[in-house]
Amino acid sequence: MKPLSGAEFAGRLPAPARQEGLVVRHPLAAATRPAALISSPRSPSSAKNLGGLGNHARSGSQCPANPASLRVVSSAILQLLSWGFQQLELTKVLRPRWTAEQLLSRRLGCRPVELYLEPPPIAAEQAVRFKADVAARAHSVPLQYLMGSASFYGREFLVGPGVFIPRPETEVLVDVTLRQAQGQRDVVIDVGTGSGAVAITLALESPGIQVQAIDKSPTALSFARRNADRHGCSVSFLEGDLLEPCASNSAGMIVANLPYLNPQEAAAWPRELHWEPWLALDGDQEGMSLIQKLILQAGSVLKQDGRLLLEIGAGQVQQIQRYADAGGFRVSQVVSDLAGLERVMVLWKN
Repeated sequence: MKPLSGAEFAGRLPAPARQEGLVVRHPLAAATRPAALISSPRSPSSAKNLGGLGNHARSGSQCPANPASLRVVSSAILQLLSWGFQQLELTKVLRPRWTAEQLLSRRLGCRPVELYLEPPPIAAEQAVRFKADVAARAHSVPLQYLMGSASFYGREFLVGPGVFIPRPETEVLVDVTLRQAQGQRDVVIDVGTGSGAVAITLALESPGIQVQAIDKSPTALSFARRNADRHGCSVSFLEGDLLEPCASNSAGMIVANLPYLNPQEAAAWPRELHWEPWLALDGDQEGMSLIQKLILQAGSVLKQDGRLLLEIGAGQVQQIQRYADAGGFRVSQVVSDLAGLERVMVLWKN
């Protein structure tokens, strides 16, 4: 069965005023929510933006004032979630029910649990937009793009088309960098910053260092600057190709999560990757062209005994070892991620 698009499904649900359905009750509702609270005005705290995925637009709104109204709203939510689940399951999206809940709560400006505990009213436009979101996710648009943010190191970072989505594996790069930066008050340069997740996290977790972040994509830098403002940290953003904007002997550390995927293997990549910017994925020459170029540039930008920290892909250690030897670096550490895969290399300038 071919999944319906949001546009094809739009308008198929009866108007809320004509709907009749079952009251949707979450198992926790009876135990934790007195009936009187369900129809009481919503306090600002109940619309709290958790993880940056919601908003405060509903903080002063009213819950349905009577059981009949609650019954109608709950029925509409149930039907939307059921349809969303079916469409996502048909296209083999992981965690289809959870995904549908995330998308609907995003459109309604509430937390997912509130869909069951305190179901908000649904405007027709919100329902149509939710269906469009489901159709997009069914066509492999990354969930983070649809939600507008991605989680990284316990914080939410704004993302969207044109910027690479930060991955949990890159948190290993941050962990290693923070250990290397302990007691340092030096310049750290994040090359290929994308959304700014690495640079901003380093600036927040290690306030003593000065962080510079570079990217050649104006779109990515726009997201990075917004994220820095959002998290209230100071990072200097520069537009340029790798280390070209940097002065000689100006940094104590360089960190980089550059593209390291082999474009010849693109057909086997997860479908979602094809929505992300090619510039952030294509490592050329078996995934190591940019890494080789960065190593050659880093020697002149780093101070004596400076360090270059690289996120790497599977099976790349030996080749990068050769690049390091040729570029005047020695490999001091190779760190694996939680899956046991070699993920970060630490190179010291000779």
